[in-house]
Amino acid sequence: MKLKVKWNKQQFNDLEVEESDGLLQLKSLLYSLTGVPVDRQKLLAKGKTLKEDSDLTTVKDGQQLMLMGTAEVLEAPKESVTFLEDMTAEEKAEKNVSIPAGFVNLGNTCYMNSTLQCMRHMPELRSALQQVTVTNANRTLPLVFSTQLRDMWTNLDRAGKSYTPMQFVQVLRSNYPQFAQQGPQGGFMQQDAEELYNIVTQSLAGALTDTETKFDTILGLEMEETLTCTESSLEPEVKRKDQVNKLVCNIQGGPGSNVVVNHLVEGLKLGLEGTIEKRSAVLDRDALWNKKQCIAKLPKFLCIQYMRFFWKPTPESRDHTGVKCKILRPVVFTETLDIFEFTNDKLQAKLRANRAALSQANDIMKKNESDVKLSTDAVTSNETKEQTEDNPMKQARLNSEKQEEKEKKNTSQEMDVDDEEAALQAALAMSISGEAPNPPAVPTTTAPPPPGSDASSLKTSIDSSDDLLLPCKGFTGSYELAGVVTHKGRSADSGHYIAWVRQQPGSEYWWKYDDEQVSEVQTQEILNLRGGGDW
Repeated sequence: MKLKVKWNKQQFNDLEVEESDGLLQLKSLLYSLTGVPVDRQKLLAKGKTLKEDSDLTTVKDGQQLMLMGTAEVLEAPKESVTFLEDMTAEEKAEKNVSIPAGFVNLGNTCYMNSTLQCMRHMPELRSALQQVTVTNANRTLPLVFSTQLRDMWTNLDRAGKSYTPMQFVQVLRSNYPQFAQQGPQGGFMQQDAEELYNIVTQSLAGALTDTETKFDTILGLEMEETLTCTESSLEPEVKRKDQVNKLVCNIQGGPGSNVVVNHLVEGLKLGLEGTIEKRSAVLDRDALWNKKQCIAKLPKFLCIQYMRFFWKPTPESRDHTGVKCKILRPVVFTETLDIFEFTNDKLQAKLRANRAALSQANDIMKKNESDVKLSTDAVTSNETKEQTEDNPMKQARLNSEKQEEKEKKNTSQEMDVDDEEAALQAALAMSISGEAPNPPAVPTTTAPPPPGSDASSLKTSIDSSDDLLLPCKGFTGSYELAGVVTHKGRSADSGHYIAWVRQQPGSEYWWKYDDEQVSEVQTQEILNLRGGGDW
């Protein structure tokens, strides 16, 4: 049939509808024409309101209807929509919708480019630097150096392509001459990324003193050192604390070394222990002391240095100055590192308590999941029961299935009896012949594993105490690999540095920063950077 509908000053003629259609279908059609929501529509036929549950059989073909209701008002978007193809390269970089920019190499500056790209992806450090200001009254080298670093990172974020860090390099080379060394041909020499990291962290530690987030909470470790004299038991132990910015992973190398290091954890243990020569008050002379270190405070980001470069003496050479060598031995590392065994007793007690709380939270979550499943099964059973009570055919079918299940159970019990008789006969046969018969084939079933839970999502909800010894509340001692700086080449005085940074926590995708060339790689390529060749 065809209907006519008048709404305000608008007239809609020849609206085709089916008599069998409900009033809801007609209202949906009118919503598409007028914009009046269905729940706001009120239809009148000859002055009478049509009920919601009525059909169109009471309406005649060609009849005039009256629609009452207010149309929805579409609000203009608060922010204008910008399409990706209309954005400039700088806008894409600032919105993080494109590959990040890399640094231009300004003459063997790959050591700087790779180190600063890794540190660039530390949100807490970037946020703390925004609070640093330099005035004529406080114009110190750490403040000037740190603000130059902050501004360079900001310009890099906005750069659509590569960025040339000329101003920062000039500040670096003018204030730290070792990075301005030139070779015989006049070009700048390759430098050590670890030496640059030390300079940067020292400057940041001096600049982030009045900020809300201090440097030590981001990259600083507090080490507890114990010295024990090996030559006199009467000499008391010496304990002291020290602030450092990284841990050292010692690798086999150098003359007289017989320790084999294959894993990062082994190298860390080696780096926290050693022997030094120190004055003994009891012996009144220099003596050998055993040194053992453990961590007393943990930072947000944990930096670990692979000690691949070492100085090899050359007594047979003309100048006897020695030579700098690189250890190529492969040392495996994983995506996560448990720092528990390297901490002191006080820190271990806190980590142990957080782990127990996390385990308890996981157990509660698993129990809740199990209770939800049981509740769901109960609801399903009740619904099935109600449906079968209303449907005699379904009830008869379920009764038939129950009868078949009962018969199968009886058959199984009879088989069990037969199996018991067979086992008795086998035992008698074995007692006579002295040989064991072949065991019967038994079907095996594997129970499904319990439902898992994401433990990392619970870290922030577990509150131990507001303690500055840990990087965050509920921390359990597990660090996730976030960035790697590698040296490509077999010589310590040449080669090339590259940075690898995880895009997001838990992500399988990383950014590979090879100076101005930036590409995307996956985690497996990162785990292959364990050494053993040019890497």
